[in-house]
Amino acid sequence: MFKIFIFTLLISFKANGFTILFEGMKGFKTESIKVHLDPTECYSGIQEDLKESIDFWNEAVHTNIVMVQGNNVTIPQTDIISQNFTEQVVVGCSANLDSLGNPGDADLLLAFANASDNDFNDKHLDRGYLMINNTPGAKADLSTRAKDSRIATIAHELGHVLGLGHSSVRGSLMYFASATTEARLHQDDIDGIRHLYPQDELGGDYLLGCGRVVPPSSGGPSSLVFVVLLLLLPLSINLRARSKKYFTS
Repeated sequence: MFKIFIFTLLISFKANGFTILFEGMKGFKTESIKVHLDPTECYSGIQEDLKESIDFWNEAVHTNIVMVQGNNVTIPQTDIISQNFTEQVVVGCSANLDSLGNPGDADLLLAFANASDNDFNDKHLDRGYLMINNTPGAKADLSTRAKDSRIATIAHELGHVLGLGHSSVRGSLMYFASATTEARLHQDDIDGIRHLYPQDELGGDYLLGCGRVVPPSSGGPSSLVFVVLLLLLPLSINLRARSKKYFTS
């Protein structure tokens, strides 16, 4: 029984497909992230699309983060992409995306996003933005796409704002190859967001959850001892069973 248990333990490990936006970067320190919209050059349904995209990430259970739609703001587009604002996250739209980057971007990019640690002190994200392509006549004008595709695109970019890079797992929302046409949380997306925003279930976030094991502050065995004892439990049961067999008639 003990050998079988060890085999089961080893095959339970899996490789991560998700990546982090920047090496060593952590998520926002606050448990609530306010997402503000500058609707100046946005299409008419952006408010609802943004709300559904925010709700989409809030459905990722066992994470210590929630996104909240804040007030509308008015910020120059160049200030948005240079993160020259005081808000945590700002979403804007451009009716001339080529003017903000390289010529031809309007036909290639549905949207783009970024986030950073502006004070460079603790490697925690503290600011981010999302810019949506709303260039009339452009091949990548997001407003011309179906609603599911718009929400999937915005949710994908919000994943970058939260600190996630691209994933190598096909079918995940953060998959690198192409934008999905439907917003769905793959287990890899959930693993990534939990990595950036882990819940301290044993500290009160969730009862009997799967958070990090924290040793008691004083007295009692450490968490390491607990884990060792847990691993030895099947061996103990097996030995007891053999003892009963040999010493009873």
